[in-house]
Amino acid sequence: MGKVPYIVHSLHVTGTANDQCVSASMKLTVEVFEKEYLLIPLLPESIAITGYEISKGDSEDKKKPGGMQLTMRSGKHTLLNSEPGEYIVSMDLMLAYASPVKQSANIPCPECIDTTVEFTVPDQDVGLSVSPSVCHEQVGATIKARLPPTRTIAFKWTTKVPETPTTPAVLIEKPTLKDEAKDVEEKKEIKEMIVTSAQDILHSIGGGVCHTKLMQNYTITNGSVSSFRIKIGKHGSAPITAGPEWHETVAKNEVVKVRVLSAEGPTLKSWECQDGIILLSLDSATEGICGFTIHCELELGNTSCHLHCPTFTPLDVNRNKGAVAIQGRTSVEIVEGDKISYISKVDVAELPNTLSKESNILHAYRYLVSNYTLCLDTTKHDDVEVIIALCESATFKISHTGEQMLYDLSFNLKNTQCQFAKILLPPGNSIWSAHVGGDTVKPAVDEQGRTLLPLIKGSNVAFTASIIFVTPAVSLPSGKHEISDLLFSLPTIDLPITHLRFELWLPESHVYSSFLGGIDEVERFNDSDVLRQVHNVDAYQCQESYSPLMKRNRKRGPAIGSRSRAQNRNNINFQPQTQMQMPQQQQMTNQLFNRRDSLPLSLCGNDLLEDDFEMRGLPPPPAYHGQTAAGIKPLSLNTDTLQRGRQYLFEKLLVPSNTVLTVSAKTCTADKPKQRTIQSDMNRDGKKCSIM
Repeated sequence: MGKVPYIVHSLHVTGTANDQCVSASMKLTVEVFEKEYLLIPLLPESIAITGYEISKGDSEDKKKPGGMQLTMRSGKHTLLNSEPGEYIVSMDLMLAYASPVKQSANIPCPECIDTTVEFTVPDQDVGLSVSPSVCHEQVGATIKARLPPTRTIAFKWTTKVPETPTTPAVLIEKPTLKDEAKDVEEKKEIKEMIVTSAQDILHSIGGGVCHTKLMQNYTITNGSVSSFRIKIGKHGSAPITAGPEWHETVAKNEVVKVRVLSAEGPTLKSWECQDGIILLSLDSATEGICGFTIHCELELGNTSCHLHCPTFTPLDVNRNKGAVAIQGRTSVEIVEGDKISYISKVDVAELPNTLSKESNILHAYRYLVSNYTLCLDTTKHDDVEVIIALCESATFKISHTGEQMLYDLSFNLKNTQCQFAKILLPPGNSIWSAHVGGDTVKPAVDEQGRTLLPLIKGSNVAFTASIIFVTPAVSLPSGKHEISDLLFSLPTIDLPITHLRFELWLPESHVYSSFLGGIDEVERFNDSDVLRQVHNVDAYQCQESYSPLMKRNRKRGPAIGSRSRAQNRNNINFQPQTQMQMPQQQQMTNQLFNRRDSLPLSLCGNDLLEDDFEMRGLPPPPAYHGQTAAGIKPLSLNTDTLQRGRQYLFEKLLVPSNTVLTVSAKTCTADKPKQRTIQSDMNRDGKKCSIM
């Protein structure tokens, strides 16, 4: 608890009602503890201070104010203090009446633990009241009271109506025009207080509950009110199988089933609900416009039922009108019942702004009397399963690096409730990296062997997820007459994929036929700048004319304008180019090859070929696996530099979850005998190998 800079010990207020205004005197005792300058707000600027006196209670000269002065700060009469001690402040005040009737007054004051008041009015036959009051006593036209800590003291008085004695009949003279004019002037001075009510009611129905939000507004003219009462009307519910007699049951039922949850308002002090009547008590008597918000709840007993909507009748008002909006929650169908009276259906656009801004408004009504009847029939329908996670696009990149297959899977996801994305990877995999939303994550594995990636939940914003891993690679055919079948099976995910792109990178040392399978080969990706590198089959057949060094440098095929690989496959018995067709290129290649063969391995650079080891009679280097560990986050890798060889593009739309897609092709080495067709070798002796 922080320091208390000052305390108001006692407060005494004396007031007198005059013809034009209210005169009052206020005396309070303030004790200051801080030595620094301190501001103590007292009264608003709407009150006129005609005189004041400040004295220090512990000084020898009581009339010296010490270090305290009265000033104006931020629209309030404020005490400015620079010295600690006890001070006695006396002020003479003048303030206006609270209403044109001149029968009420509100005096603001600082909160104090000991507050006493004394108020006097000029008329003798009046009834005086003061609030809030612990105890009070009225003697004639003066009332004395002790108050709890409060910031506003409200006085109110009314003229007592004397009993009219019985007198014998007398002859009454006809009033003159002067007398009639005098009576009119007297009637103008005394006006009757008028209270009007306007209600905005929102019934939100769903889940077996009718939640009601009542926005109650009052307008008070020619007077002030310190409390309001609202009566809860007939209401109830019955099963959907009940007959027409259920209306009579509701009409006879005296039990109030509506539960009042809360009541709010800027001037509301307290509220309570007893015997179906809501009592709203204010801080002080108020006039003009004031509003309250009341939340209620009615249990329907079933999600499908007949509903008699509750009504709320404001008591002690001259007129009431309002609007009702019916809001549906969840998948509840709400239709009008067979009993509706004293209420008219209107368009939703005709509702007040407080109701029209709500979503999913099904019905709208207006009424001019409080005893209306509104019956509804509610029916709960079964919910339909919807997708909670979706892969908007996915890109699979598979690179054959000789000893291993490198997989780079990237997903663009949206998720609301799904905890994991379950991916079935090929057997023998070794995960190198995993990312979700740009951050590295720790993948897990379930009992079925699927890899689990934790997802970002509760957001409709797309995010990315990726995983990089390697698997052992099946050896490609090495003999001149050896032809094999290549079968690529893509990893599966338990989410539907809207758009799947697949990039396949294969070594340049082999010839590949057309790819077949569940995903189509394309020249380029739709809505993408990625182009397939077109590989000319004629150039493939000339592999025997190039040295290993030229094979390494020529990673991609000719330009897009050359003949496509599919066009050359149509003429499978093509005539390959010979060495005589490019003698200058062959001569230059042989010179470079001989130079590289004579160089030591330390001078060949980091990008060594298998041919570099084979030329020198050395065994190839072992496949790199690195050090692995479970339970920690993986590294962040970039695989763009590992995607080498010949590129093939595939694309498919609307891939269901857990769908296995495969592509297959025939392959053989590029240095097979000339004039021999791939088709003839396939029919003669073909070997099959499967690559996951």
